[in-house]
This record gives sequence, C-alpha cells and structure tokens, in this order.
Amino acid sequence: MTQQFVQGDVMFIKRISPIRKSNMLTGEAFPSLPATDGKHIIQRGEKTGHMHVADATAPDLFKFSTGRVAVVKQPTWITHDEHEPLQLEEGEYDVVIQTQYVPREMPRMVFD
Repeated sequence: MTQQFVQGDVMFIKRISPIRKSNMLTGEAFPSLPATDGKHIIQRGEKTGHMHVADATAPDLFKFSTGRVAVVKQPTWITHDEHEPLQLEEGEYDVVIQTQYVPREMPRMVFD
C-alpha cells in the first residue's frame, strides 16, 4: 500500500521502488532554498507566501520530466505556518503539488 503524506497543497508519496542511480544522475538537482533559521524551503506558497520547510536534515530534491522526487536520508520534519507538522522517514518520495479539477475547465494549481 502506498503511503501518502499531505500538508496543504503539497503531497509526499513514498515510492515503492527506489529511483535507479542512473536515473538520479540524469535528474536535474532541484535545490531547496535555505531559510533564515537554517531550514530549507520545499515549496513556497504563491498566494500567502508561507512556506513548506524541512528542518536541518533537508532531503535531496531532484526534478525529472515526470515530477519532483525527495530523497530523505534520515527522518525529517516538514513544517508550515498553517498546517500540522509531518515527519518523513528515510526513503524516496514523489513530491506532488496538488491541482484542483473543475469539470470543463483547465486543471489549476491549488494555492496555499
């Protein structure tokens, strides 16, 4: 069963099979942005400016044509001003920014 962790508009889906090392080399590194208090920004809210941030044990982020992947090497807390904190255990996670679907309209990003 796939594990999903949701915090506002960001969803982390634990990968059942890890990314092959050769694919990781072809993926574009997607560095987190350091915040002033030593945390690392995973996603910045477009509407409110609030941020989803990882603690000092920031995961490695990779961007592929199919999406983003976070490689968590040790338990990491993800926090946000408006949501409960969540802890990601060691592993690889697809990072999905949720979209809103309205029939007969183009899908649009959910803004947090």
